[in-house]
Amino acid sequence: LAYSGALFAKGKIKHSYPHSWRSKAPLIYLNTPQWFAAIDAPLDDGMGQHGDTIRARALKSIDELVQWTPPSGRNRLHAMIENRPDWVLSRQRAWGVPLTCFVK
Repeated sequence: LAYSGALFAKGKIKHSYPHSWRSKAPLIYLNTPQWFAAIDAPLDDGMGQHGDTIRARALKSIDELVQWTPPSGRNRLHAMIENRPDWVLSRQRAWGVPLTCFVK
C-alpha cells in the first residue's frame, strides 16, 4: 500500500494482552477440538420419568431432590442450568480438577 500511495496511515499501536488472574502468565487463545454434552438432546435410557433431557433432569433434581440452605441458593443454580447452552466437557485449564467422563 505504501509503495502504491494507497496507505492511509502508519503508526504503532500498543495492545493490552490478557493475563491469568491466578498465575499472571499471558493467555494464549487456541482453537482446539472440544467435547460438548447436548443437554437438550432427547435421552433414550428408559429413565424418562426423571425427564427427557439432561436439562430437564437437572432442573427436576434441583426442585425435588435437594433441600436448600439458604433457599436463595436454589434460584441461582436453577437459573444457571435453565439458561445454560450445551455443556463443554473438555475445557483446557492449567488449574482445577479434571472432569472424569465415562462413555458407554
